Amino acid sequence: MGSRRWQRRIAAWVLVVFAAGAMAWAAEEAAPRFLEKEGSPAVARHHRFPWLPVLLGAGAAAALILVLAKRKEETLTVDMRVGVTGTPATTTKFRRGTAVRYEYALKEGFGSLQVLLDGRPAPASGSVVMDGPHALTASAGKEQLLTVSLAAGTTGTPAATASYPRSQAVPYRYRSLSGGAVYVRLDGVLVAASGSVTMDRDHALAASASGGVASYAGGLLTVNGIRYELAAVPAGEFLMGSDSPEAERIEKPVHRVRVSRPFRLGRTEVTQELWQAVMGNNPSKFPRGGRYPVEEVVWDDTQAFIRSLNQMLGRDAFRLPTEAEWELAARAGTTADRYGEAGDIAWYQGNSGGQTHPVGQKRANALGLFDVLGNVWEWCQDCRGEYMDKYQVDPVYPCPDNRRSGYVYRGGSWDTRFVRLSLRDRNHFNIGPPQTSVGFRLAASD
Repeated sequence: MGSRRWQRRIAAWVLVVFAAGAMAWAAEEAAPRFLEKEGSPAVARHHRFPWLPVLLGAGAAAALILVLAKRKEETLTVDMRVGVTGTPATTTKFRRGTAVRYEYALKEGFGSLQVLLDGRPAPASGSVVMDGPHALTASAGKEQLLTVSLAAGTTGTPAATASYPRSQAVPYRYRSLSGGAVYVRLDGVLVAASGSVTMDRDHALAASASGGVASYAGGLLTVNGIRYELAAVPAGEFLMGSDSPEAERIEKPVHRVRVSRPFRLGRTEVTQELWQAVMGNNPSKFPRGGRYPVEEVVWDDTQAFIRSLNQMLGRDAFRLPTEAEWELAARAGTTADRYGEAGDIAWYQGNSGGQTHPVGQKRANALGLFDVLGNVWEWCQDCRGEYMDKYQVDPVYPCPDNRRSGYVYRGGSWDTRFVRLSLRDRNHFNIGPPQTSVGFRLAASD
């Protein structure tokens, strides 16, 4: 601003000097001249009218008038963020002294409109006088949505769909009208009947007087009519790993392991219908429902499922198997890489057609477990550790480095080229996205 003002002043003085010089030149040219010759009287001689200096002077004067009269245009820069509408909406130049009206509003679904004028809070509508360059910023904060579903026989607060500002902590409390138990789900996971949810994203709360009919006894789990069977696996010793030329380094060396306590393991992988009965949703990329295995679940998703299921039963009945338990049950006494021909016992890359298949269609192993090879990988409780060439009892590989080792899954999938009982992998650093080739099966300690 200062440099432009001085440039105008200098230009004005140059034009003044130029105009004055031109007018002086014109006056001199217009003045009469006296010629004196010896012995003759003085004669006054006039030049022709001085058009050139007069025109130059007039031009300089006109330019001076324009320079002095020119009013500088000022700039209004408008920054409109997503979720905002209004005027003005672009960078525009206005003459100095102009009063510019502005008005901004929120688009549907947005809240917390904020308008800044030159970095300072301003009303959503108003006027700015162009006494210099100005900047307007209009922005909107997305409201987070809390959807509340109250089933018959329950009451509580909040009780309707509502929007709350981001980061707000929203307390909730629900109870059963009959005085019985009330089941509250937050984003599909069973939680306490009262608590608080921080609006860090869209959330859903559902409260009902029945958490779903669930029962478990003698290896049979039933949730809302969906049955899931678990086979008894006796304690025992086996050779874990493989020395096959096809085996990868992480499957070696072969070492003797003892599982000292009997347990139960699901006869099939957890199905989409069972997941739906417990969680009320279906995360699978192949969402065919029914007896198809649930997939595209990360390890943390399996823990949410197990917590919800155990809360429905009122006891800690289920968990994931350890890696040693999984292989003991999968081998069912065999020391070979498979308990049969790959095509007879597993859906894998050679016969899957690039997709999962309903559980229980291939031949089971000696314990009556289906699809321990192929269809989907199966999560275990352990992180992936390096095998040790020594006798072990009930090994569990912890995650001492804040889960950066990655939880392990076993058994191969529909997308695996080879299937063998020693096959193992992990999700690298436990930060990858869910995969359509990974599911799980339940274990129980009874």
